[in-house]
Amino acid sequence: MRTENGSLLLRPDCTVETAEGEVGLDREEAQLATTAAALLGRGMEAPDTSGIDESVLQRLADGPPENAGPTLACRGSAARDGSWPTGSSPTPRTWTSNT
Repeated sequence: MRTENGSLLLRPDCTVETAEGEVGLDREEAQLATTAAALLGRGMEAPDTSGIDESVLQRLADGPPENAGPTLACRGSAARDGSWPTGSSPTPRTWTSNT
């Protein structure tokens, strides 16, 4: 697995499966990348993603080549670690965790 800083010892919060293999992202990078992909898909201006591997953005925009399914996986639970703002945490039906 590749990570942006090259470290294989630290497991990233999130990974995106690209044609070149898994690319690790922290939660902020994952949120930025998914926001950018969604906005670009709607023909809107996206935030600066210059620090994110282009293959990640492409895979998020296109999805997996062979079938519908996830391309981004994040470990841990946002509800558990406090990443979701108070009052906006998704219900268990809408949030899945890859722990």
